[in-house]
This record gives sequence, structure tokens and C-alpha cells, in this order.
Amino acid sequence: MNEKSVSVGYSNKKNKEWISDKVGKVILIISIVILVFMWGLFGYSIYESHSGENYGSRCLDAISQIGIESGQYTCLKSNGDISIQLSRGPVNFILKKIKYFAYLNGEVYQGEFLAENLHANEYKAYTLSDVDFSGISKLEIAPIIEMGNVDKVCDVTATVNLGACENE
Repeated sequence: MNEKSVSVGYSNKKNKEWISDKVGKVILIISIVILVFMWGLFGYSIYESHSGENYGSRCLDAISQIGIESGQYTCLKSNGDISIQLSRGPVNFILKKIKYFAYLNGEVYQGEFLAENLHANEYKAYTLSDVDFSGISKLEIAPIIEMGNVDKVCDVTATVNLGACENE
């Protein structure tokens, strides 16, 4: 009997092709999973930076344009309310609200008020009366701007130490 003509099971060539097919499919699946994962990590930020809705630069505009005007309209009233005058520069962005942080007796109280009516190159006075602010040491504000369909809170833009109102 000729030893070369006897074949048992698959030949080595068939085994190598079968293993190669299986490895190729596994590598393809792993590559797809990695691509989906990478899109999840970086895709939204790439989309956001190319869509014109750049959160960072819009917030920088708002931070540089919104301020607290110190003077007779920014003070602590005798009834515990705060009178605050805000100013807005000429740069265009959609200002929705102002978030404020009031430092009261060692604690921080947070609140918001509508500021849609504070237009470019304007000054407006607002009254905060959520709580009794009598023990306030300082007040900070942060603009809330519209970004597409979402309102984004930017970083703190201004801080003021409040004194008593003189002309009430």
C-alpha cells in the first residue's frame, strides 16, 4: 500500500483555510466593535465642532460679554433681597438665563433668573428674592446660553461683594 494515498480526516491545507476564515471573521468583528466604540467617544465632539454649535467659543463670548455693574443698583436691600445690575456687550449670542451663586453664612445658595430681555449693549437691573439674602458675603453669576435645543451653563463670569443699598 502506498502511504501517500492514505488520507485520514482533513488535510493540513483545508485546516489552515478553515482557521484562516475564522480568524478573519473574528478580526472583522473586533474592528467593527472598536469603530463603534471610537465613534461613541469622539463622534459627538467632532460633529459638534463642525456643526457651528461650538459650546466652548459661545460660552467664552457670553463670559466676556456679561458683567455685574457695581454701584447703586447692585446692593443688598434692607428686606433681604438683592438688587443687581447686569451689563451686556455687543457680541451676539442667545442668553436665556443667569445662574447665580449666593454665599450665605458659609453655605452656597444657587438660583436662576430669566435674562432673555438683556440685549446687546444694555444694562438691566434685576431683583433676587428667592430667600432672605441678609447674611450674603458674595454673589457670582454664570450665563446660561442656548445651544441648539439645549441650554448650557457657562463658567462664572463675575463676582461681587454686596453692600447695603443706600437709596431705598
